[in-house]
Amino acid sequence: MKTKTRLLLSLGALTFLVFVLAGVGIASINQLRGEGGHVLRANYMSLAYMEDMLAALEEAPQTGIPRAKEQLALQQANITEVGELEATTSLAAALAAWEASGQDSLVTRTLTARIRSILELNRDAIVRKAAQAEERGDKAVVWITLTGTLCALVALSMLFGMAEFLSAPIRALTAGIDRVAQGNYRERIILDRKDEFGHMAERFNAMAIELERWENSSLARIMEEKARAEAVINSLQDASIGVDDKGRVLFINRQAVELLGLQDMEETTGRSASEIAKGNDLLRFVLEGRGSEPFKVVLAGKENYFVRGSNEILGPEGPLGTVHTMRNITPHKELDAAKTTFIATVSHELKTPIASILMSTALLRDVRIGPMNEEQRQLTTNVHRDAERLLRITSELLNLTQVESGHVQMRLNDEPVEAIVNYALDANRSAAEAGNILITATIPSTIGKVRADGEKAAWTLNNFLSNAVRYSDPGGAVAITVARIGKEVEFTVQDHGPGIDPQYVDRVFDRYFRIPGSLADGTGLGLAIGKEFVEAMGGRIGVRSEPRKGSRFWFTLPAAADQS
Repeated sequence: MKTKTRLLLSLGALTFLVFVLAGVGIASINQLRGEGGHVLRANYMSLAYMEDMLAALEEAPQTGIPRAKEQLALQQANITEVGELEATTSLAAALAAWEASGQDSLVTRTLTARIRSILELNRDAIVRKAAQAEERGDKAVVWITLTGTLCALVALSMLFGMAEFLSAPIRALTAGIDRVAQGNYRERIILDRKDEFGHMAERFNAMAIELERWENSSLARIMEEKARAEAVINSLQDASIGVDDKGRVLFINRQAVELLGLQDMEETTGRSASEIAKGNDLLRFVLEGRGSEPFKVVLAGKENYFVRGSNEILGPEGPLGTVHTMRNITPHKELDAAKTTFIATVSHELKTPIASILMSTALLRDVRIGPMNEEQRQLTTNVHRDAERLLRITSELLNLTQVESGHVQMRLNDEPVEAIVNYALDANRSAAEAGNILITATIPSTIGKVRADGEKAAWTLNNFLSNAVRYSDPGGAVAITVARIGKEVEFTVQDHGPGIDPQYVDRVFDRYFRIPGSLADGTGLGLAIGKEFVEAMGGRIGVRSEPRKGSRFWFTLPAAADQS
């Protein structure tokens, strides 16, 4: 039986009991009312009629007899008790005899006796009916009490029975749901019922079976791996935040929450990253991802340096999102600053003794001081060459420390192009003559000037040219070309040396990088410093090279304002 049907039957039974109780009460009350009214209408009227007849006997005959006959007629129409008819008939005969006798005293006593017999009969009836009414009232109270008690017992029984009927399956279902929520997917609910609760128990058991199957499936293992991955992400030292292809935050680790000043991971995950970034400048800066330079964040009153990184999350059908990272490089920055200071100090201190060595070797090689044998000349030449190399290295290191510390000062002026080229030619003329290398320079007569720091531009071109001479074969040729390209002037140095392997072309401007297998000496700093100089002056720099076909290094500088 369905729960709805059972409830309707129970409520219907309760309603029926209420109607039964009401019917018994109304019937008893109506019975008492009917009997009481009959007593008042019949017996009390008979008493009144007889009282009036007694009063009429004391009146004059001309008024008393009609009045007595009138009351007799009323009494004859109001006979209700056993024996009252006979008594009324005797009363009529006595009244006729009394009238015929001329109100004889003996007949009057007989008439009076007949009247009093009817009075007594009705008084007895009133007393008897009152006793009967009281008895019936007591019986009505008993019946109403019994019926009410029975209805109350049945109603209470149905009430508690229905409460247990409804609450028992609810308790069983609630307990089962709680245990499933705690991860006990083996939980089952047994309800031997055919109603809605029984159907709910069946569906609950089916759900528990599916959950148990799910727990043992590969999906559960995937979810477990996901939880493990999140734990790994939270253990990373780098602040990390993942954003899906729709811009929602997939995950964020504890380090990112603290760095970005967010509330907590649960509130952030699933929200739109752009919405969060509206009130968070640092997050907006990280998500935009412009540039790869370190940025500074003050944490707990201390300057910390971070670098941004981003990697796409790739799926079978393409990108699924991006992982943004912020790596704390403060310890490296501090070490780098210490290294820069150390290199600058050492390089500065070395320049003076190296210059002294160069001066000494130059004096020793001066034939005016005195002749040297071949071995002495070779030794002094080697010392002089090594000292020049050391001086070049210390100069490059000093330039590097200026670049790293941000203390490079550019004095931008309108510099003649010919002056920059001539400086590089003069600096490399002796080395080229020693290797029998021909250097040519092509400068249009209308090239004019560039907006640059003349010293830094000449240093960069000199570095290109010295490398070209160093890597050229004896008897080779190196060409310098200057050309106007739009609002820029391009400086190019072309050699015909061994060239650069394609896998290293993009790395030649990295600091300390030297092409593997290269026989020429060097620090790997010259090209990196030149790149810093050119970009600081608003230019561009690059290289085009093929193995065994030489290299073409170039950089551009803005043309002077009056020539743009």
